[in-house]
Amino acid sequence: MLKAIETLSRYSLVIVMLLLPIVIAGAVLVRSGSARISEWLPKNQLDRITYDSFIEMFGDDRFVLVSWEGCSTDDQRLNSISDELRQLDSNHTAAWFFNITSTRTLIEHLTNDPLKLTEATAKRRIEGFMLGRDGTACLVIELTPTGITNGTDAIECIYQAAEVGSGLQRGQMRLVGPVFEEAAIDRAGNDSMRYLVPPSTLAAILVAVFALGRWRASLVVFLLAGLGQIMSVALVYYVGAELSAVMIVLPTLVFMLSLSSCVHLVNYYDEIADGEQHRGARAVLMGLKPTMLATATTMAGMGSLVVSDLGPVKAFGLYSAISLGMSTLALLLLFPQLTAIILREQKRSERISTNGITYRDTFLESLTSIVTKHAGKITLVAILCLGICIWGTLRLQASTKFDKMFPAASPAVTGMNWVESKIGPIVSVEVLLTFPEGNQDLLQQVRWLSTIESQLRQSDDVGATLSAAKFLPAISRARGARGTLERAAYAGQLNKALYGLTEQKWLAQDQSDRNVWRITCKVTALDEDYGIFVERLRQDALSSISEFRSEPFPPEKVEITGVSVMAYNSQLQLTSDLSRSFTMAFLLITPMMMFVTRSVSGGLIAMMPNVLPVLIVFGLMGLTQIKVDIAGILTASVALGIAVDDTLHFVSWYRRGQSTGLGARDSIRFAYRHCAMAMIETTLICCSAMLPLLFAGFIPTARFAALMVCMLLLAIVGDLLVLPALLVVRDRWTTPAISTTTQT
Repeated sequence: MLKAIETLSRYSLVIVMLLLPIVIAGAVLVRSGSARISEWLPKNQLDRITYDSFIEMFGDDRFVLVSWEGCSTDDQRLNSISDELRQLDSNHTAAWFFNITSTRTLIEHLTNDPLKLTEATAKRRIEGFMLGRDGTACLVIELTPTGITNGTDAIECIYQAAEVGSGLQRGQMRLVGPVFEEAAIDRAGNDSMRYLVPPSTLAAILVAVFALGRWRASLVVFLLAGLGQIMSVALVYYVGAELSAVMIVLPTLVFMLSLSSCVHLVNYYDEIADGEQHRGARAVLMGLKPTMLATATTMAGMGSLVVSDLGPVKAFGLYSAISLGMSTLALLLLFPQLTAIILREQKRSERISTNGITYRDTFLESLTSIVTKHAGKITLVAILCLGICIWGTLRLQASTKFDKMFPAASPAVTGMNWVESKIGPIVSVEVLLTFPEGNQDLLQQVRWLSTIESQLRQSDDVGATLSAAKFLPAISRARGARGTLERAAYAGQLNKALYGLTEQKWLAQDQSDRNVWRITCKVTALDEDYGIFVERLRQDALSSISEFRSEPFPPEKVEITGVSVMAYNSQLQLTSDLSRSFTMAFLLITPMMMFVTRSVSGGLIAMMPNVLPVLIVFGLMGLTQIKVDIAGILTASVALGIAVDDTLHFVSWYRRGQSTGLGARDSIRFAYRHCAMAMIETTLICCSAMLPLLFAGFIPTARFAALMVCMLLLAIVGDLLVLPALLVVRDRWTTPAISTTTQT
C-alpha cells in the first residue's frame, strides 16, 4: 500500500512537471475583468429587465465627465480636448466615443434655432447638470459599447487627449462618472495583484520558515501551496473568465488554504518516528481523512456562495471551490515524493528550558489546565457572545457605493467631491414615462413631461434634471383663438424636432410602439438608503400625475432605473446573499462534523467555535453600524470553511485519544500535544499572508484581509479554548462523576 502510494506520487510529479508550463502560461495570460455593478444582478430579475430595456431604448447611461480648476464656458481647451479625442478615436477599429458634448456646445444649441434662448436662460436650464453656479464648465463623454468594454483604456485615452490637446496633466484633471469608477476599481484590483500578492506570499514564507523551524519543510509547504495558487489563476484563464476586483483575492486565498493543509501534513510527518520508511506516504494516510474532510467542508463553505444572485460572488464561490479541490488533490499526490526528495533531516528541534521541559509542553499543559478548570465559564461566555452577536447581525447593512471603496484622500474620491462642489451631483437616476399606445398627442405628452420634471426638480434630493423639455420652447398657456394657433404652431415644431429628440436619446419607443420619455435626475452620493430615495422619487412623479389628473392622457407607467439604482439593488442583494450563503454553508458543513464526531450533539458542539468567529465579527459590524461590502459576503462562508479545517484535525486527534481509553481531560491534552502547534502555525502563516493586503488602496480588498485576520484569530481561540471547554462540559454531563485522570 505504502509503495503504491509512493509510485503514484512519483508518476504524479512527472505529470505535473510536464503540465507546469501550460499552467504557468495560463496564470500569466489571465485577463483582468471589469467591475460592472450594473451587470451583477441576474438577467431575469425585474430591475435588471427594466434596466436592460432602458439600455436597448436609450443606450448606455454610463459616461465620463471631465473638468479642471478654472474651466469656464469660454475655455478653448474644451474644444481642443474634444477635437483631439475624436482624432484618437479615429485610430480605433470600432469607435469608443459615441458623443462628446461641452458646456459651450450645449449652450449654443439652446441659443440657436429653433429655441433662440438668451444665454442667461440657457445657462439656467443646464445649471447643476453641466454648469456650476460659479460658471465651472465641463465635457460629458458618452461611450459606445466597445468603449465601455475597453473602459480602462478609454480613460487613458481621455488623459492623453487632455495632455496633447491642452497641456493639462493627469493630476490637474477631474474625472467622474460610472465608466471612470469602473476603471478605477479595475486599476485598483490590478495594482493589488501586481504589488501586494508577491509581498503577501513572501510574508507567509518568512513566517512559515520561523514557525516550522526548518527551511526544507518550508520549501515543501511553499512548493505545494504555490502550485495551488498558480493553478487557481490558470483555471480562471482556461475557463474563459477574468480576474475582476472581486476575484483578485482568489490566488492568495487558495495559497493560504493549501498552505494550511500542507502544514498539517508536515505535522503528521513529524509524528512518525525517524528512520521509518515511507514517511511521506504514512503521513498522507494518517492525515487523509481529516484533510479530505477539511477540504470538503471548506469547499462547501465556498460553494455556498453559488446560491448568490450576484454574478461575481457566484463566480468567486465556484472557482475558489474548484481551485481548492484541485490544489488538495495535487497536495496529497505530490507530498510523498517531495518529502522523499527534500526532507532528509531529523525532526524539528525543540526549544528546551533549563529543567528539561520544553516551552511547548509548559504552554500546552497550562492551556489544558485552564480549559478543564474553567470549562463552564468559557462555555457561558461563548454562549453570551453568540447571543449578542446574533442580535448584532440583524442590524447589519451593506454598501456598494464607489466613495466607500477608496480612501477619502484618494484622487478618485477627491475628484468626485470637487465635481459635486463645483458643478453639481454626479449620480444619475433615470425616470421613464411611458404613455398609452393610443395616445399620439405629442403636445400633451410634453406637457406631462414638463409637469413631472418640474415636480421632481423641487425634491431636496435632486440637484438638477434634464429632459427633452429643456430643448423645446415653453408651451403656450394662452386661451382662445390665439392659444389654439400658438399650440398648433408648437405641435408643428415638435413634429420637426421629433427626429432630433430621438437621436439625442430623450425619446424612444418600446416594443409595443409606445412613446417613452426620459428624465435624468442628478442626485448626490446619498448617505441615506437609496431605496428610500428611489421610492420618494417615484412618489413625487405619481403625486404630480394625481395632482393634474384633470389633464388628459397621463403616463400609464412610471419606472425608475439607471446604473445607480442597479448598484443599490446589488447592495440589497449583498445582505440577502450573506445570510443565505452562510446558512447554506452551515447546513452543508454541520452533517460532516456529525459524521466525524459520530454524534449529533458532538457535531453541533464542534460547529459552535467555527460559527462564533463569523458571528462575532459581523455582529460587531452590525452593532457599530459598519457596513458590509462585497468583501464581507466572501469572508463569511470562506472563514467558516477555514475554521472547520483546524477543528477537524483537533477532533480527529481527540477521538484517537479517547480510542486509547483516555478521559476528556487527557484526550484534550493528547490532541493539544499532537496538533495545537500546527493549528497555531497555520493561523500565523495565513494571517501573515493577509497582512500586506491591509495596505491595498482598494478598501474592499483591505477589508477582506482585515476580516479574514480577525476571523482566523478568533477561530484559533475558538478551537483551542471554546471547543475543548465544550467537550469537557459535554463529558461531565454524559459521564458519572468519577475521576478518570490518567498521567500520560
